[in-house]
Amino acid sequence: MLIEHILGNIKEQKDVKKVSVDIVWIEWYETRKKIARLKTSQGREIAIRLVNAPKDGMNDGDILYRDGDLMMIVSIRPVKVLYIFLDDVVDVAKVAYEIGNRHMPLFFGENSMELQTPFELPLQALLDKLAMRYSIKESVLDSKDRLNVSMPHFEIKNKLKISRDFQIKITKGVE
Repeated sequence: MLIEHILGNIKEQKDVKKVSVDIVWIEWYETRKKIARLKTSQGREIAIRLVNAPKDGMNDGDILYRDGDLMMIVSIRPVKVLYIFLDDVVDVAKVAYEIGNRHMPLFFGENSMELQTPFELPLQALLDKLAMRYSIKESVLDSKDRLNVSMPHFEIKNKLKISRDFQIKITKGVE
């Protein structure tokens, strides 16, 4: 079976009690795949080739197929994460800088002053060194919660323009 479109999310559906749900389990790092061969929990083999793939990737609960009383949905496996508690903007800057330097993904937590990233022992040691508060727990790292770069090349929505009063002034420095 070929899947080319995401049909919505099960969390937005009202009549899910009337259908049989077949789950397609994926890892958090597979959510941005546009092409994949997967097997559902009931043993159906599916091929995914998303035509208009979401830029953020597939989310937990996305509906890949629906026909009558059958629905196939994406379910992201929970993983061990470092769940970081931030006290102020200085903590935000430290965590963003250090995790960014390691090219690790960063996800929002339950509120704006909590972040999470996949568990790695060296990162845990760094958080200890920085005296950051954190816990280790199992969590679903959903694409909708992932922090992304502000202006990736393919997503520029607002073109930058030079204002009419833009000027460049060269002044001699005083020595």
